[in-house]
Amino acid sequence: MTGLFLEDRQSSYLDEPEDRYQEMLASSRAFVINQFGLSAFVWEDGGYRAKTFNYYIFPRPFEGADKRFVCQASSMAFLASCGFDFNKAIYDGVGYMTVVSRDAKLAAIDRPPRERSEVLVSKPEDVAFVGQLVAEVEAWRQAEDPSLELPAVNAYQRLLQYQELRRLGNAPGFYVERAANGDGRPALRLIRASPEQAAAWEAEQRQKRIEAIHDAAGFAAVMEAMRDSGKPMIGHNLAFDLAYSLHSFARELPSSWPEYKELVHRWFPGGVYDTKHLSGKLRPELFEDTSLGPLHDGLCKGQLQEQVDAFLRSQTAADTKASSDSMSDGEVAELPAVDHAPGFERYKGVDTEAYAHEAGFDAFMTGAVFACLLRLYEATSGATPAAGQQPDLAAVEDRCWRMHLSRSDLPYAALQGEDAEADRSHVFWISGWEASERVYGGELARRLADSGLGQLRGTSVDGGKGVLLEVADAEAVPGALDVMRKAFPTWTVQEYSAFAAYRAELRAAAAAAAAEERAAAAARRSNKRPRVEVEAAAPQAGGGSDSEGWMSRCSVM
Repeated sequence: MTGLFLEDRQSSYLDEPEDRYQEMLASSRAFVINQFGLSAFVWEDGGYRAKTFNYYIFPRPFEGADKRFVCQASSMAFLASCGFDFNKAIYDGVGYMTVVSRDAKLAAIDRPPRERSEVLVSKPEDVAFVGQLVAEVEAWRQAEDPSLELPAVNAYQRLLQYQELRRLGNAPGFYVERAANGDGRPALRLIRASPEQAAAWEAEQRQKRIEAIHDAAGFAAVMEAMRDSGKPMIGHNLAFDLAYSLHSFARELPSSWPEYKELVHRWFPGGVYDTKHLSGKLRPELFEDTSLGPLHDGLCKGQLQEQVDAFLRSQTAADTKASSDSMSDGEVAELPAVDHAPGFERYKGVDTEAYAHEAGFDAFMTGAVFACLLRLYEATSGATPAAGQQPDLAAVEDRCWRMHLSRSDLPYAALQGEDAEADRSHVFWISGWEASERVYGGELARRLADSGLGQLRGTSVDGGKGVLLEVADAEAVPGALDVMRKAFPTWTVQEYSAFAAYRAELRAAAAAAAAEERAAAAARRSNKRPRVEVEAAAPQAGGGSDSEGWMSRCSVM
């Protein structure tokens, strides 16, 4: 990615999922993905075999779409330090557009022409230009030359050419193609053709356009294949990865967290799992560090073998009964074997530090870690699978759709269902100063240093119009409200629940306003006159009555 955080956005420890989503939304619109890793795991011969792909990605200009994006200096420096090949990304990176954009372009190919506005030709020079065009085409019609190349002109005059050619039609029949003159400037060329030849040419152009759209859509096809597979999607600390991927390859992200959750479910029906969240629930008993590299090396390279063995032994139920699909009494489960499939050994035996942060290797590490975590979660339920038995996804189904949030008191963000809640009875909302006054959280904490409330942490909210103050000492919480109200008698001091209700009202009002604006925009579009388009029809500007009816056999592409 070319970056993660915009300068004007800073996450807070007390953010709600909606707050974090707005941060991800802004970042996904500003930055782009420049490398995408995908690793597909299959259970074969008693172990997982992974087919891993590392794609360089770059947005390609196409039909007027020319992506602008932001680069964060620290992110670019970090990529460079990891050996990222910027030239390869730009020169050879796979292009992309969203699936929604691709499908709209494909649908437009066979869409009947809409009623078009006319470009009224009134200036003398424009009237003369159209008259000259008509005379030139009429003369060519009477001759036997197979083609007529019109002079290269500016974009507006080319619009007039398209209009008049569409009005003139094709008797005895022709089609129009774009060409370039000797100077490389765009021009139009008329090719004489029978109706059958014109139809064949149209079909050929249609197929070329379909292929060009699919080629430009590029990586969107991979995203679509992931969705259609119905398989679970695994990521590590995946909040930004998920948002960027959907925004880049699926569709533009919606404006709110609830709508985003619906989008995630539509695109990943097999479920979403976050190994950062899963490993965090086994910490600190197993993991001191839940970063991806240490997790992979600990579980898959044996660096935590002693701790893993002890954990599995401690979780083995004493009364486990032997059966055809369970182990003998006294035995413990083992982590599953994970290897690379034949033909996909690029990362086999490599040093983690050398390839960490290359997207393909990160994808492989994430999948391998998830496979091991499945076994560990099976053990927590008392299950002791037989050697060589595939781990059961059911062991973590209750943790599906849970996304890790960094620097937050929330245990997770729920990508489906109700969001998790944190106990914020120790948090107080202070507000009420003049709009021209600027009050900071740290300042309020310092002013209460001798109040007996102990350690305090302040966070500015609501654009600086309020502060959330956290009281660390649980014994001081019951009397904190009175202490703060005495310290700040001219301001309003309330419990956190009041702030939550206030934010909910603001969001509801914003959602209603957005819905009203969308309805108004739709109404404006329905009442709007048809746009002037490149293939618009023009009024009669010369030519005889024998030109009537040409349209039935004219093809302008």
